[in-house]
Amino acid sequence: MPISPDSPVWPQALEWANQAIRHSEGKRLEYHALGLWTRAHAYRALGRRHEAIANLKQALEIARTLSDPAMFVRVASLLLELDGDDPLARDAAAAVKQILAELPEAGMRRQFTEAEPVRRIQRFVR
Repeated sequence: MPISPDSPVWPQALEWANQAIRHSEGKRLEYHALGLWTRAHAYRALGRRHEAIANLKQALEIARTLSDPAMFVRVASLLLELDGDDPLARDAAAAVKQILAELPEAGMRRQFTEAEPVRRIQRFVR
């Protein structure tokens, strides 16, 4: 069940994301990207769409430098929903395809394709 935009958790999530971003800056890129992604979720819930998009674009730049297609999928899927375009949709679909090719079992592939970020990406590439 999604958390209501009126929930008091969003300002707290925003503060925790800010802390994570500060602590990871220049140290752990994957944590920095996750902090930006988390902050984008909070901004989105708080009705601050433009700030959410800016954070996701920054997280996406970091995700592109990592050897982690799952991180790319996570960030790209939310950015597609807020400010998607065809090139991003194609890149995200390619990352999904790469992950699927590496999953050894049909059950794992099924669960992956049913995950919300993957379903979100699939809506943009059809």
